[in-house]
Amino acid sequence: MDLIPSDNALILLPFLMVLTGGVLFVAALYVHLQASRLSNLIQQLLLISRSHEGDPLRFIPLSLDLLEHARVVDRAFVELQWFGQHLTFGQSTSDGQADESCRHHAIESDEIVLRAIICPRRKLRGEQVSIFELIANLWLELLSSQVNDRLAQIHFSEQQLKRYELFYKHDLKNLAQFMHLLSGQMRRCDTPDCSHALLERLKKVLPDLEERASRILQHLGKKSSDEWSGVEGISLAQLVKMEGRALDLPVEVRGDAEVFVESVTFQHGLRNVMENFKHHPGTRHVRALIETTPQKVILRLTSDALTGRLSEMERARMFEPFWTTSKSGMGLGLYIARQNFHKACRARLDVEQLDDNHWAFVIVCPRLGAPPPAQS
Repeated sequence: MDLIPSDNALILLPFLMVLTGGVLFVAALYVHLQASRLSNLIQQLLLISRSHEGDPLRFIPLSLDLLEHARVVDRAFVELQWFGQHLTFGQSTSDGQADESCRHHAIESDEIVLRAIICPRRKLRGEQVSIFELIANLWLELLSSQVNDRLAQIHFSEQQLKRYELFYKHDLKNLAQFMHLLSGQMRRCDTPDCSHALLERLKKVLPDLEERASRILQHLGKKSSDEWSGVEGISLAQLVKMEGRALDLPVEVRGDAEVFVESVTFQHGLRNVMENFKHHPGTRHVRALIETTPQKVILRLTSDALTGRLSEMERARMFEPFWTTSKSGMGLGLYIARQNFHKACRARLDVEQLDDNHWAFVIVCPRLGAPPPAQS
């Protein structure tokens, strides 16, 4: 056999080398572009996570917008129970998508329940499958971290409130000790000079004691409704008017109904709601509409200041604890009010869009046909 290449083979050899180099160049360019896209997507996901740490309501829609442009992701969907509000993000269904190829994730707590799903595009092969797994794992890890960080923030804030409780108890103890000492001094003080000196001393210390006492009284006014018991029938219209007078808010009430509730607990919830009107700029007066059906009593509270169309995000934020746009508030008023209404009569506090320009707070309380039997 003649092993010496023919003239035709020698002529084709350069062309084969150029073709091989071109194929290698295209393959290297493809790998580079894939790596660049993946790196960019990962960096953007991490940036969003750091920018909105502990805030899933911001992270979820922004991250889903990014995943829509990922060529290996067919769909991503999140269902969220957020402090009593039901929210959904993303695309929940896809034609012809096999659930076996999707990645699922769930988180459950007392106030937050999250279910997430991310699915690959059909017919992924080779490195595309690995890229999808990497993106899915990263997104689900960041999502889990966001929710857990928010739960940790709430737990920390609750611990802080418990520390404040200790401070109030310490102040109360100091006041009790002062009253005990003052009583002893008054018994021993039997001359005009002694009485005058004691009076002058009281003038100096009473302003500080008054401030402490006011702080304690304000705190005790918001104490847990678990310490109260007793169900009674109350006039809803009278209760609304009474809270309006206490907050110096003009209130216009239409309708009335008797509801059987734990009155103190219900009153605390109503006060928390109406304090929002007190601190809301532009509130001149509050309108209360009371409606009855055979099964329930509905109380709507609104004013000219509650304008605009509420988004689902705004509805969820309203009842999220420790979330506030106020410089002085703690973001607990409506969260506590919702709990108090549920304890008082299994009522539900929510917001309702009245029309395109106004919305209202709505309290729906089950209506009992007769008062509950007296406790023996």
